[in-house]
Amino acid sequence: MKALFIAFAFVVSAQALSLAAGYEQGVQLYNQRNYQAALNAFEGAQLTNTQSDGNIFYYMGMCFRQLGQSEKARQCFERVLVTYPRSQAAGYAQQAIGSLGGGGSHSSGASNAQISALINNVLGSSRSGSSSGAANNYGTTEGPSTANIPFQRGNGGHMMVNALVNGHPLQMIFDTGAENVSLGKEHLAQLGIEQPTGPPRGKMMGTSGAVPLWIMPLTIQAGDLKRTIPVAVAEHLSTPPLIGQMFFKDYTCSVDSASGIVRLSKGGSSQGGYDAIKVPFSTSGQELIVDAEIDGHSTKCIFDTGASGVVLTMTQAAAMGLQIPDYAQDTGTTGVGGNKSGKMFNVRTVRLGSVVKNNVPVLVLQGTMPYPLLGQTVFRDRNFSIDNANRVIRFPR
Repeated sequence: MKALFIAFAFVVSAQALSLAAGYEQGVQLYNQRNYQAALNAFEGAQLTNTQSDGNIFYYMGMCFRQLGQSEKARQCFERVLVTYPRSQAAGYAQQAIGSLGGGGSHSSGASNAQISALINNVLGSSRSGSSSGAANNYGTTEGPSTANIPFQRGNGGHMMVNALVNGHPLQMIFDTGAENVSLGKEHLAQLGIEQPTGPPRGKMMGTSGAVPLWIMPLTIQAGDLKRTIPVAVAEHLSTPPLIGQMFFKDYTCSVDSASGIVRLSKGGSSQGGYDAIKVPFSTSGQELIVDAEIDGHSTKCIFDTGASGVVLTMTQAAAMGLQIPDYAQDTGTTGVGGNKSGKMFNVRTVRLGSVVKNNVPVLVLQGTMPYPLLGQTVFRDRNFSIDNANRVIRFPR
């Protein structure tokens, strides 16, 4: 620990930077091992310092660590990684996270909502911090006013996008039912991108279970839209990588199924040039929750372009009074966490507002999910627009 302390103190304090007095005082107090006083100095310095290399937050993390507050230390280090991903301090922060061990409140895993909260907290911190350009290193408020993302239909009707991850080509699913951009460690290895280190930050939940995950900043480009954002990296992802709401949530998202293009626009809602059926939605985390009917049984569902069909659990089916017929086929699904068994059968109707689909296959799985999934079998042959500003999905009549 002493050697580690000396190395960090030497490398960071030796940088030839013009630093505010509060920062200089903090470094001096830290080197004197007066960690609480150093922390106070750094917290004051962050309000006035205009540097954009992340040193202040790295040092705050080191102070919290020395004071035995590992979770606060981890939050500071993650802020450096996400807000200043290309800085020298980010390299030190990554090493420091690895030395924290697996303890703390996340050792038992975190839900999707907790993971999104972590990412959003870091996003909020980066936007309210330095105005010298640090916040512009990444974030979901930057980008063109309009963008087009071409897609092709894959197996199960998935919307497959030819994306770039740190400049390397990777095919990904455009998935409105995913909160974040997600990929597996195997995808990083395939692209030659260094994998995250240290203990996992939580678990990635999916239809097939949960797997450990890490959060790291990556530059994602899909069509005309390019952003450096925090990405959820799973130990293993048995599906193609996912482009979720974190990437495009500040846009109105219009899906032109006939042309195979997702059209993104800012600056107000998009009516799409048609008389529209309007389906209101709420959000859980960043997932879109709609009111639907399955064979006349009302239920809330996730509007999920990343799901090939309608998926719910045995418990959800029983709660809404949906009976599984004797002729239902034994089948399963592949998703985050691997494979899961279930029953497949057709229902007479699925209704989403005034949009009605007849003779729809439904998959009922063992296990748990927060909501049923409303997937491509319901809307793949239709154009629609997701208006995040007004919280409605519009379908042409």
